[in-house]
This record gives sequence, structure tokens and C-alpha cells, in this order.
Amino acid sequence: MNSIADSTQAVIPTHLPKTSSTPERTEQIAHVLATWLQTRLESSSLEWLARQSEKISQGDRKGLFLSFGLVPRKTGKSDLNLSSEELQAAHKVRAGWHPEAWSVDQAARTWLILQWPHRTAEELLSVLDPLFNAGEVRELVALYSALPLLPFPEAHQQRCEEGIRSNIRSVLLAIVYDNPYPAENLCNNSWNQLVLKTLFNDISLSGIWAVDQRNNPELVDMLLDFAEERQAAGRQVPLDLWRPMVRFLNSRATHKLQQLLESGNPTEQRAAFLTLLESNSGTTALDGSASASSLRNEWETGNLNWELLVPRTVN
Repeated sequence: MNSIADSTQAVIPTHLPKTSSTPERTEQIAHVLATWLQTRLESSSLEWLARQSEKISQGDRKGLFLSFGLVPRKTGKSDLNLSSEELQAAHKVRAGWHPEAWSVDQAARTWLILQWPHRTAEELLSVLDPLFNAGEVRELVALYSALPLLPFPEAHQQRCEEGIRSNIRSVLLAIVYDNPYPAENLCNNSWNQLVLKTLFNDISLSGIWAVDQRNNPELVDMLLDFAEERQAAGRQVPLDLWRPMVRFLNSRATHKLQQLLESGNPTEQRAAFLTLLESNSGTTALDGSASASSLRNEWETGNLNWELLVPRTVN
């Protein structure tokens, strides 16, 4: 595979076409994506991307739709395998952007979308909506993963909410894992639905960006109802169901957690301990508990936290 250092014949644009409303961050994101692609793709692939970029930047809708679908054939589907320096560059231009699991075609598709001239949200949605509506699974993963990188974030809330209702696991993971868009833009009701959908699909909460900051009282009651439904059906309650309750622990939740702490299995006891420990109103519930005493030693030595208790879901 040729890198840009080996070939000067095919260089894709690292800057977007200038418009009066192109946000600086969007420009920086496009530059980062182009840099990654140029060091990973062969000259023929770069030449193709450059040609598509020229057409798209001039408002060729059909060109965008066709090239978006053709990307994997032209670039392959290999992982980007970003270096620590490249990941730092991503974090610098967009807080919360974690493209560790991104593929080459995913980066190329996102880069092509950013070439579209978008002075208004309506202009951007005029191409995004058809792409979402007609997208196959891999295309949808790329589109939802790109939400935090797109301009006009308020315009994509409904699309994000639609994705949360998806029954395609990889699409749901693209929305809930390493994606700052939901936490930054969804209302409490939609955020709560995201958390519930994640737990319902047996996906760990550990990969959700800002999962500990978006707690709210309504979510606590919804999670308690969900836990009781699971128990009534004879199904296991996810251990990290208790995690979002920390900041708004109520008497109903405290009672349930005390029961788990004293009579639950070892992993349930650990989940109850962490929740009560991290809650301002629940720490008194740990007083005098024999289970809490031994678990505190485990926590103080760094051997007990949510990420260790419920590791993030791999796929």
C-alpha cells in the first residue's frame, strides 16, 4: 500500500470548499480524516476520492449518493488502526470523538459527506436524509457514528432518536458507544430511552459517553420498573442497571440496593456497593454492613469499579 510519502500523484483535498458558514471545527475534522486516508490508501483510491470530492463540492447530489455506496469497493474495509498520536488529534478537534474502532471506508464516507456544500441545516439534510433512508447496515453505522462530527447538531436529534429504536445491534452500538452526540443533544426522555434500549439489548453501559453525567430522577424510576419486570419474568437484571441511579437515588432504589448488598450474589453485591458508595444519599446505607466492609477494601485497592465489574460490550 502506498502512503502519501511514496506518491505525490494522488492527494485528496485536506481543506473543505470555503463557504461563509463552514464551522472551523468541521474544517479541522475533514483535515484529520483526509490525513488518515492519505497514509492508508493506494494512489488509485485517492485519485477516485479526489474526483468524487470535486463533484460533490459543486453540489452533485447524484455523485454523492453513488460514491457513498461505492466507497468500500474503492477503499476496502480494513480497520484504520490509528496511532496514539492520531487518536490525540481526533480528541483535539472534537471532544468525545473516539474513532478507535473506525474503518477506512467509514472515514472515507464521513469525509465525502463533509465535502457537500452546506450553508444551512436544510442543505445538509437534503443529502443526509436520503442516505439514512436508503442506507444498508454498514452505511448506517458510518452515518450514525458521524453525527457528532456534522455541523448543525440540533438538526440531527430526530434522526438520532430514530436510530435508538433500531433493532440492528451494530447500528445501536454506533449510536450509544463512543459517541458524544446523544449525551450532548438529546432531551432527558430520549436519553432515558437510549439507556433502557442499551440494557434491554444486554449491552454494557461502560461504553456510553457521559453515562454518569446524564442521570435524572425519571430515569431512576424507569430503571426500577425495568428491573422488576425482569425479575417477574425470571430474567437476570443487568448489573449496571444501578449505575445511572447514583446522583438521584430515592428510597425505593435504596431499599432494593440494601437487599442486594446483604442477600444478592457476589456480583450483585458489588453493583449495590458501588451505587450506594457513589451516591451522596446512599452512603449511610453502607454503615454496619458486613458485606460493605469487605467490598470497601476491594474498592480502595482499585480492584472494584464499574468498568471492571461490567466491561464494555465488544460487539
